[in-house]
Amino acid sequence: AIWVARYTADGVLDTTFSDDGVQRVAGQDYDYISALQLDTQSNIVVAALDGTSKIALNRFTANGNPDTTFGVDGIAVTEVAGGYPGRILFSIDLEGRFVIGADDNSGSDFARYLPDGTLDSTFGVNGITNAPFNNLSDLILLPNGQWMIVASYGYYLGADEFPFPSDVLLARLNADGTLDTTFGIDGRLTTDISNGRIDFSEGATLDSVNRLTMIGIGDYDYNFDDDPDTPPGTEFGFVARYLLDGTPGVELLQNTSFELSSDPAANWEGTGLAQDNQACNKPEKQKYVAYLGVCAFRFKGALGETAKLKQTVDVTGIAVGDALTLSTWAYSKSASSGMFTLKLTYGDGTKHKEKVVFKATEAGYRQFSSAPFTLPQAVTSASVQLKFADAGKLYIDTVSLRLDAAATRTGIIPLPAAPQPALRHNQ
Repeated sequence: AIWVARYTADGVLDTTFSDDGVQRVAGQDYDYISALQLDTQSNIVVAALDGTSKIALNRFTANGNPDTTFGVDGIAVTEVAGGYPGRILFSIDLEGRFVIGADDNSGSDFARYLPDGTLDSTFGVNGITNAPFNNLSDLILLPNGQWMIVASYGYYLGADEFPFPSDVLLARLNADGTLDTTFGIDGRLTTDISNGRIDFSEGATLDSVNRLTMIGIGDYDYNFDDDPDTPPGTEFGFVARYLLDGTPGVELLQNTSFELSSDPAANWEGTGLAQDNQACNKPEKQKYVAYLGVCAFRFKGALGETAKLKQTVDVTGIAVGDALTLSTWAYSKSASSGMFTLKLTYGDGTKHKEKVVFKATEAGYRQFSSAPFTLPQAVTSASVQLKFADAGKLYIDTVSLRLDAAATRTGIIPLPAAPQPALRHNQ
């Protein structure tokens, strides 16, 4: 059973709601309430779980009675294909449609309902879409009808337990439920708050000028057993603000995920390559090497050998004041190191380099990124280079040289060192 209560402004039960201020609904299994919202008609909508793969929406009228015009006798039930949903995100758009998001065993699922409780067939597939990330913390309606998903993102390669790298994540959904691939990289933007440690977002809000402010916890302490080999986390609260109302970021590189095959890889020039080449998933052998898509680039060598990949960048769309950010996802069972370099030539003939030196690990793919670099003057030529001069194998995927206008920059503000008891991740 579930119950819903309404209080007056001075904290007293409102006896005009139901008979005594409390509406009780017995005889149903969906008794774990996860979210509550008022819709555009001041009805009360409650999202609840039953401990299986089903989610139920219950709607009550403003006076507390079950709304029998909604779903079946006031309840709309949806089964999540990916397994057992956890925390539910719930939001209502300006047309009175309900959008919910829930973690499951394979990522996250999102569903949109019409005001009468039926699934909206114009959203996703038959009203439901899914995404390959979980640890959801918020779902924000944007003024243009899109949705911003706020989450935490860790990637596994054969590992399903702590420790794992985790970054905070924003993803943008189009109104039809598809990921907006013009946002971030393939619809996603990750931020590493604590430089390779575990970070979790806790929630977000959108202000009147479309800036999104996120709160969360950085360097989460997962060392529950006081393992001396596991460094403790410092657990600090953070506030990050994202300016999302400017020109979308532009990807300046081609074949960033090495899906296009060539020698060594389409759009890339190679030097010193021997056993270095494109590597692709082999599902028939249960071998997966890609971060996104089905392929990655594999560097393979020994100490004393140097292999390089280079790509020339079209600079016609780059202007003074633009910000450039290098990033790549990397993975290595041999804990091998690599270098990602941006080389610029300015209009006055001077040159500049931005470098990302990284060491990948067997814990799974993780992102390595430079800080945004603001161009002080016009650029006449540019190129990027991936360099591998270590032993072992290093897998590279989703390489990026992102151009951002000033309006899309982000800022991260650590909270004071005083205890922040509310900033705990929901897991």
